[in-house]
Amino acid sequence: MSYPSSLFTLRALTNYLTGKTFYAHLVTVAPLRSVTTVTGLALPTGGNYTLKPVTLGSAAADGTGARVSLGAGTSVTWPDLTTATPVNIAGMVICSQLGASPSNSDEFVAFHPYVQATPISSCTVTSGSPIVTTINSFSEFTNGMAVIGTGISPDSKILSIPSSNQLVLTKNTTTSGTFTLQISAPGAYTTKTSLGDTLEFQIPSTGVLKID
Repeated sequence: MSYPSSLFTLRALTNYLTGKTFYAHLVTVAPLRSVTTVTGLALPTGGNYTLKPVTLGSAAADGTGARVSLGAGTSVTWPDLTTATPVNIAGMVICSQLGASPSNSDEFVAFHPYVQATPISSCTVTSGSPIVTTINSFSEFTNGMAVIGTGISPDSKILSIPSSNQLVLTKNTTTSGTFTLQISAPGAYTTKTSLGDTLEFQIPSTGVLKID
């Protein structure tokens, strides 16, 4: 996959290649490209909220980018998340720890937006075809939304929706059958002050970070 530069700061190349310590924060606002340190991030406070350590893998130069291995299935989880007051969570950021402990001067490396996933059951796919059909409805979705699940190629998105029961993907499927698929779109999650939910972010397993 190709990580777009809009999600990663250019200093990510240096961070990944030098094997530093990383951790994750939740943010209430998506960071601007001008943000380079934790100080510029809008973080939730109170409740049981805290940062989470993140273990990243190896990286190697790849032309004008860095081929980054994060480890398949890597995820960052905030169980029973609560904050002092309800706030919207726009996504997760990865930061690079510069000293012996996390600080506001640590470098902001990457932003991973919060995504709302909707399961759609009884989706039928045919290997080698980009067409997905269902006895349910795709009418609430739009082009560009991500689709994941059995038989769906990595980084597949909705190319078009010819009818409420059919959509066309940007990539061909890899398996034939009828499955439950997840269709995702960027959104925002609102925290609670008690009896919180579990918030989990899946990190892509591998990719190439392009440097503009």
